[in-house]
Amino acid sequence: MTTTSLRPQPRWVAVGLNVAVAAGLVGWVLLLRPLAFGGPATYLVIHGNSMFPTYREGDLVVTRRQASYGVGEIVAYRVPQGQVGSGHLVIHRIIQSSKLGFVMKGDHNQYEDPWRPKAIDIVGSSWIAVSSMGRVLVLVRQPIVAATVAAIAAFYILKRRFPLRGRR
Repeated sequence: MTTTSLRPQPRWVAVGLNVAVAAGLVGWVLLLRPLAFGGPATYLVIHGNSMFPTYREGDLVVTRRQASYGVGEIVAYRVPQGQVGSGHLVIHRIIQSSKLGFVMKGDHNQYEDPWRPKAIDIVGSSWIAVSSMGRVLVLVRQPIVAATVAAIAAFYILKRRFPLRGRR
């Protein structure tokens, strides 16, 4: 049986990898950091078919804040305070602007939304959509899945830290 020794990688490979990771982190901080962390992005998982065919159930949509919004844009907004469903996020298209706020409608809906969000209620305009990725995120956020992943990680960490000795 022959064994091959692993040659150490050149220093430039390690430096390049570090630079790539740092660039990715800076890009995330500037472009994809969620609103909760002071960033410009909001992440939504599509539920229902009101935006079909643009978005389907389970799609992940990333929105970004903008200075202004206009007719034709797909935006995510919080249902205004004092109205049924207040605080919930809805992602629909702006079909008209009025003195009372924006008139919104889902692409697949036959009716306008009952709410008239103002610019302050809008969390962002649709920027990136990843088909079906929302289903994966919803699954990973389930407590049993998170606990299982944590248990497996703990097992492997402990196994490496405290290897089992051979029995005599």
